Amino acid sequence: MGKNKYALGTLVVIICGILYFTIGTTTHDAEKEFADFKQKNIAKIGNNITLLVQNSKAELTPKIIQVFGEVDQGAVLVTSPISSAVQSVQNEGVKLNKGNSVVRFVNGVTIPIPFNGTVLNIFVKDGENINAGSDLFIALPSVHQKTEVNLDLPIAYINEITKNMNVKILYNSREFSGKVDHISRFSSKQSGCVKVVVVLKTVETPHNAVVKALIEISKHYTHFVPKTALILKDGQTAVKVLDAKNLVQTKTVEVISENTKGFYIAGLEKEERIITRNPFYATDGKKYNFTIINT
Repeated sequence: MGKNKYALGTLVVIICGILYFTIGTTTHDAEKEFADFKQKNIAKIGNNITLLVQNSKAELTPKIIQVFGEVDQGAVLVTSPISSAVQSVQNEGVKLNKGNSVVRFVNGVTIPIPFNGTVLNIFVKDGENINAGSDLFIALPSVHQKTEVNLDLPIAYINEITKNMNVKILYNSREFSGKVDHISRFSSKQSGCVKVVVVLKTVETPHNAVVKALIEISKHYTHFVPKTALILKDGQTAVKVLDAKNLVQTKTVEVISENTKGFYIAGLEKEERIITRNPFYATDGKKYNFTIINT
């Protein structure tokens, strides 16, 4: 009897160990789980697929490009006309009247500020030997003639930018308005950008501040679709739609803008029925069951 109890106890321990090992070491098939996840996004009845289709009407939407730039408030870089040793310099941030000395050399030559303004940056120090043409300091005038923003604009947009176009400038949660004043026709080979100068109506942005510029370059009739509606066809963005006969068609589109929920796309008819979920299951020229979503 004792032996039977011992054997029974041993068997229980072995079974529990097997169960623990099996449960604790269960692995997940990531590929299968992903396939199951995709299948849950459509409804299948036999071999028929029920597509999720959005009734969509186009709305006029602006196409806005976003670039960054640097503020220039008419600051001037002053360089040395001679080679000499520096005797003394003013402190950065000091405000001076036109003609006041900023840098003094040991031979008595002084370099003044060229206007009433502020010394922004000093590039030399006491006792330093410098050569003619060396940078001495940057001066910012007290009375600004105008505030400019120098933008690096991708060359792809150069033909859509014109002089006097309105530009929205964002800095530190504040918004300023300006207009395009100058467009360079020379591009940087390294960056693929051209220089565009925007003149602001206000002078409330500091010199050298980095700002964001928003430029509305065109308006399009667009449809808003979730991100799951877009596919790639021959390297181009596209969507799949249902035509008047309920046949699937693939149409190339252009993304105008986006938000966290989806994209505004251009290139479709004013009213379309767009497949919004797993469009890659739908083959062009075929009919499927579908459920309409009105938006």
